[in-house]
Amino acid sequence: MPEEQARILAETHTLLIEERLATRQDLKEMELRLKHDLTLLKHELTLRLGGMMAASVAVVAALVKLF
Repeated sequence: MPEEQARILAETHTLLIEERLATRQDLKEMELRLKHDLTLLKHELTLRLGGMMAASVAVVAALVKLF
């Protein structure tokens, strides 16, 4: 293999490897984003559960009044 071709191949491999490797900083940032997303989901699920509970109490109260 000619030297120029080998150099280009090595540079290409280096770029591909660098693009796919995650640094510790990358992992830390991803961890923070995931924690934030989980907090938002927890809040949203809590609100939905509260709404469903309130609706079910209202339905039971209405049924008690009817019968």
